[in-house]
Amino acid sequence: MNLIIHRGTQEIGGTLIELLSGKSRIILDAGLPLMDPGDKTKKLTLNLRGKTTKQLRDLGILPAVRGLWAGLDDGPSVDAVLLSHPHQDHYGLLRYIRSGIPIYLSADTLRILNRSNVFIKPGVQVRDAQFLNHRKPKRVGETPFTVTPYTMDHSAYGAMAFLIEADGKRLFYTGDFRGHGRKAALFEELCAEPPRRIDRLLIEGTTLGSDSHDDKTEGQLENELIKAFRQYSGLKLVSVSGQNIDRLVTLYRACKRSGRVLVIDLYTAAILEGTKRSSIPHPGPDWRDAKHLRILFTKKYEQILQKNPSYDEVLDLSEPFRITQDEIGRDPGRHVVIFRDSCLDEYTAIGDWGKAALIYSQWKGYMDEPAFQRTAAKLKTRGVDILSHLHTSGHASKAHISRLIEALAPKVLTPIHTFHADAFKELWPKVELLEDGMPHEV
Repeated sequence: MNLIIHRGTQEIGGTLIELLSGKSRIILDAGLPLMDPGDKTKKLTLNLRGKTTKQLRDLGILPAVRGLWAGLDDGPSVDAVLLSHPHQDHYGLLRYIRSGIPIYLSADTLRILNRSNVFIKPGVQVRDAQFLNHRKPKRVGETPFTVTPYTMDHSAYGAMAFLIEADGKRLFYTGDFRGHGRKAALFEELCAEPPRRIDRLLIEGTTLGSDSHDDKTEGQLENELIKAFRQYSGLKLVSVSGQNIDRLVTLYRACKRSGRVLVIDLYTAAILEGTKRSSIPHPGPDWRDAKHLRILFTKKYEQILQKNPSYDEVLDLSEPFRITQDEIGRDPGRHVVIFRDSCLDEYTAIGDWGKAALIYSQWKGYMDEPAFQRTAAKLKTRGVDILSHLHTSGHASKAHISRLIEALAPKVLTPIHTFHADAFKELWPKVELLEDGMPHEV
């Protein structure tokens, strides 16, 4: 079995890995890069719409993988793509692949992709899905490859790691993971019962090199949120990813424990309902505790759903949970509202917010972007405090990375999804740093 990391050895995001055995080839993730391929010190700002696959390949957006990209006559098709989780820096290039290539992923990941399609343009249509289940080995088509997935604790719902076997070799790819989320038991299970005889470990190192990272649990964050809710007598706005299911559960629990109401938007409602989990707050008759969960029908998302008949069910299920700006305005201090920059005018229609706060529960780096800076300036004119400490990472701390490495005990470790690959030399005696695009034996 041979390995080519086409992108990811020196950067976070845009992961794409090729594994080869004889004439068979499979791909692990097909991520949209976060960084400019021409200058990896800068964020990708290029508008990709309307560009052909040849143009995107020439720009370095699409790595040079034979038989993967639609519209390029460059050899036989790859046999499969394995998708670790539904974050764009791992799946965002799927929209450019050839039709007919099967996609192996978890059922949870597919539901999230399907629900987000109408909101994220252009979306990704997975037409030939092959489902993977926790710790259940599965042969990849007619290839020599066998994959055993491991459901992981991560901020993305349905995230998986993969054990790949072929030619007597065993490669373990972690995807993105952590050990301090609401699915931390999965991390502990993997450390306690790891697969053995790992020839090469591909492990993410997103947080390495970050002095500010900690491994605050979602439970600890829940308690911190309750304190913040009580500190501010007015409206509480929360900037959070609608796909961070763990964080939404944390917010809901903090609201319930403190007597507040979590107000979500229709995008978040669609994602939550799409999880099909009775333990996760969502619109529908089977969610019994509706008094702590309401839905604000902002014009943007309501119009999007109304134009897509397949989402009529989401609108119908959400209707009993509807709340208006006037209702929130009568008692702003009781409400915790999911915040989107694009809907600021609709939050303004609530009226007097009182002593209000914006809780920024995402990576702090996003706060430096011009769009948020403009929003922050508008919020400050209303006397809104901006709190950026009420967050915990979706990625593993150094301590959890070290624990997983020791549990898996690989013959060789190769870092991926990191700007600080050298830091792994402190964690394991046999580290092999690879370069993008270069073939290596597993």
